[in-house]
Amino acid sequence: MGLNTKIIEKQLAVFRNAQIKRRSALPVYLQIAEFLAQYMESADGRSDGRFPAEPDMAKAFHVSRETIRAALARLEEEHKICRVKKRGTVFASQMLPFDSQSPRQNIGVVWPEGSNAKWRNMLRIFQDAAKNGGYSVQFYFYCMGNETAMNRQAERSLAECFGTVFYPSIYRADPSFLESLPETAPLVLFDVPPQNSCFSSVIPDHQFAGYVFTRELLARGCSNPGIVRVREDIFSSVQLENGYREALRNAGIPFRKENVFHVRRGYSNNAFLEWLDGNGIDALVLVCPILPNCFTLFHPQVLETIRSHRILIASNSPLDDYVEIAQTIIPCHAEYPYQEFSNELLRLLVLKMKNPDITSSKIMIRPKICK
Repeated sequence: MGLNTKIIEKQLAVFRNAQIKRRSALPVYLQIAEFLAQYMESADGRSDGRFPAEPDMAKAFHVSRETIRAALARLEEEHKICRVKKRGTVFASQMLPFDSQSPRQNIGVVWPEGSNAKWRNMLRIFQDAAKNGGYSVQFYFYCMGNETAMNRQAERSLAECFGTVFYPSIYRADPSFLESLPETAPLVLFDVPPQNSCFSSVIPDHQFAGYVFTRELLARGCSNPGIVRVREDIFSSVQLENGYREALRNAGIPFRKENVFHVRRGYSNNAFLEWLDGNGIDALVLVCPILPNCFTLFHPQVLETIRSHRILIASNSPLDDYVEIAQTIIPCHAEYPYQEFSNELLRLLVLKMKNPDITSSKIMIRPKICK
């Protein structure tokens, strides 16, 4: 049902008295948008719940319908109103999360496609938690390593959904892309450096994992552990190595840069095996047993060397996708609390959706180390 005649006349009378400055540096449509936003926050506005038809508003403000449409479009971009078929322009505050026509119920998740079992499980947990809170989830998958596609999917989610969770996988989020977004954007980041000051984020504590892994390997009698990581600017690898270095330092063992193997483009099993033998590595700290650029611990040639040299391994990843083989060579691995990740991501996002000016939060969550 639309507004009754008395409410429409009351609103239009208020709009006729609006002080719109035609020669102001601020465009007329923005002045009208600000006026309407303030009206929506007033006692009368909150009780109205929606605006009259565009032609009536244009006549009351003494402007064209195009100007009114531009003002309403601005309010819609700010998620203050919703254009609803057969219901008109409705205040967002009047749209319930379970309302099938409300964009407020839609949360976008930007995630790398083909994720392993641990992340697929977390996505299911997040989707269930969001559903219980009255929100549906729309996934925007991208090919891992394709930063152009990743940013494009993030832009789509921000345009189409009321809130967005953005995980740039093992690749760092593009600083220029994040800097181009307003600080009020309804966005929460996952697994990115906490130095990002604009947006809230949930961060696995990779440094803690690297520290505990290295301590555990040393306690098992290893004297020369190495670390296998991906390229230099990836947050999880940087943090894992920081923990590795800290454990060595506390144990009085000098850090040797030769004991760090970087998996880069052009990776070959022979180069990795030569690194193991040439440096006398007797234990490994891994970001994951399977990495980009064709690195896998389970290649027959690599696996045979690991077993014959009795190299112990600690992995910053659960063994879900490769349990049978992994359990024989990986005595220590991380299990991250996916329920806690999901709860915190949803909590921070809902806070941001309700209050765009809220101060950002950085939530660091430690994994459970399984031995």
